[in-house]
Amino acid sequence: MKIKLMLLLGMLSLYHPFVIGQSLIPLDEENYAIQLTKSNSTELDSEIKFLTLLKTAEFYVQRDSFKSLLALQTAEESLSEYPNLEAHYTYHLGLYDSYRGNKAAGIRNFQHSIQQLRQQSDSLSQETLALAHYQHSYQQVSEKGYDNMAQTLINTCIPIAQQINNQELLAYFYTQLGMVFMSVGELQKGIEQHEKALNIVQNFTKPSAAQLITYLNLISNYCYIPDSKSAKVYLDQAEQIVKKFPKTQHLANYQYQLGLYYTTKTNYHEALNTLKTGIKHAKDFQQIQLLQILHFRMYNVYLMLKDYPTAKSILENLIEENYLTKDPVNRRVTFAQLAQVNELLGDFKSSLVWLKKSNHLADSLQSAKMKEKMLELESLHQHFENNKTIEKLQVENQAHELLSKDKSDRIFMLVIGLLLFFTISLLIYKNYLKQRKLNEQIQINHQKDLDKIDQIRKQEAIEGILKGEEQERQRIAKDLHDSIGGMLASIRMSLNPTLNTNELLKIDMAIAEMRRISRNLMPETLNKLGLDVALKELCETFSTPNLNIQYERYNLQKQFPFTLQINLYRSVQECLSNAIKYAQATSIIVQLSQSENLLQLTIEDNGIGFQIDEVKHGLGLSNINNRIKLINGKLEIISTISEGTTINMECYVN
Repeated sequence: MKIKLMLLLGMLSLYHPFVIGQSLIPLDEENYAIQLTKSNSTELDSEIKFLTLLKTAEFYVQRDSFKSLLALQTAEESLSEYPNLEAHYTYHLGLYDSYRGNKAAGIRNFQHSIQQLRQQSDSLSQETLALAHYQHSYQQVSEKGYDNMAQTLINTCIPIAQQINNQELLAYFYTQLGMVFMSVGELQKGIEQHEKALNIVQNFTKPSAAQLITYLNLISNYCYIPDSKSAKVYLDQAEQIVKKFPKTQHLANYQYQLGLYYTTKTNYHEALNTLKTGIKHAKDFQQIQLLQILHFRMYNVYLMLKDYPTAKSILENLIEENYLTKDPVNRRVTFAQLAQVNELLGDFKSSLVWLKKSNHLADSLQSAKMKEKMLELESLHQHFENNKTIEKLQVENQAHELLSKDKSDRIFMLVIGLLLFFTISLLIYKNYLKQRKLNEQIQINHQKDLDKIDQIRKQEAIEGILKGEEQERQRIAKDLHDSIGGMLASIRMSLNPTLNTNELLKIDMAIAEMRRISRNLMPETLNKLGLDVALKELCETFSTPNLNIQYERYNLQKQFPFTLQINLYRSVQECLSNAIKYAQATSIIVQLSQSENLLQLTIEDNGIGFQIDEVKHGLGLSNINNRIKLINGKLEIISTISEGTTINMECYVN
């Protein structure tokens, strides 16, 4: 049981490097590199030469970034001659960006590649499309979770590989799906997927990368169970392939699996020697992520050997190098382990410091969001007060005009209307003061105690404010329409038609303004016809001769809960307002689609964009983020300077 717990401890950080490191480059890599060089220099068919340059860029992306970039730049020079191959170039550019650590650019290029490849049906394009979907979902694991990656593999990648009958690619996707299940602790489900890959690769006539990757992944899966006997079966098969190809890029991974196997057998001396060999190979191939994972495995072994000073030193080096610990989850795990090893060394003071850092990591992020929300609420209050003052002045002007022309009965009706308005405003203000006092108390409690239970309660309080805000909007809109609207309409009907036309026109304008305010508070179209029609109307309202806003809808199956509709509607309203104010866009696409119970909403503009890492979220983006959280949805913002902005929202309708 102790061995199993220690193995699972290291499992928390194992998935990322192996996924991105498990490429389908042929195992005989030296000859493959020679063939690529020869083809680049002698190939007469320009299109084949273009594709060979892309393969060259992929081959060197881990080994030699300069050669990889040079191949991409050479291909780019002739890109205009092969518009049908642009999507393949974009995919390989995404690979280069991803390996160089430019995650945002990688995601953007994979997404563009997917959009282009969907229009192409040849086998090569479909193969690249499946790989682009896979890499796109992998790059977003930290934001969207493993469930999104599993859905991509099951619903997109595997069906495409089956359709084009690419058995190696199909086996690769099955074993990667097994790694996803293994990474979330579903070890038996992981084995089931690895065995699907195994059934395919066992029919191969010669060793392939997918075959070796499947064996290596099975070794990990069985070691984590732990089942060293089954792991040894696939370790022997992997060893036979590695002996035939001793210079393969998978050599460091093989040494890792061998070290993992020795750990399950409690042969710690051999485990350390094997891991050290793996570290050497990882350095030779410049596999930085895998190099740090090997160090983390050595830490586990030293922990089992009770060599706590050495174990502590390894963790400190990982933090200093700051590659593996860039990921918040890995960082928390590393901090927690430093707390444990310092406790084992008897350094309780340091242990407490690292434990606090581990606990504070998630809490500090939540605290920042809470402070941001409080500032947002303060701004909302100020905005509300300004609007209320404007509305008050408008009503007073209307009252003055009516008082100068009408007699006692009309004056009485107007006074009643004003009193009703002031009463409603007073109730809203008192409710706001009460709510504000509650929020201030929540903030004070949060600053005193960082406990997660208090954070959850504060989040619920903020969500309640958003819900209450919509309820107040609905109530005020209804009261304005039913009470003041009715009164003004009655006054209009009772006026003598022979009166001055301008005066009648002013009353009509007052009624129209009251209706505009009411519709702004709660769109009548949304209430009566639902989100689809309301969004279409909203896009038409915002469109101008210089700004084309296109609305698209796909596969909408049924009506949605009103809470979901109003929050999505407000979010789109805020996005369009921001785009008009800041983006300098000429075209915006709003797309609403449904896949079973998943509702997806995308707003994409061709404006000037912005650098997300350098711009703090303002009131608008924060408001959108909180509304999407309120309906248990997910929000993704993709933007780059001069390349426009894409905002994706998704939620489940049940």
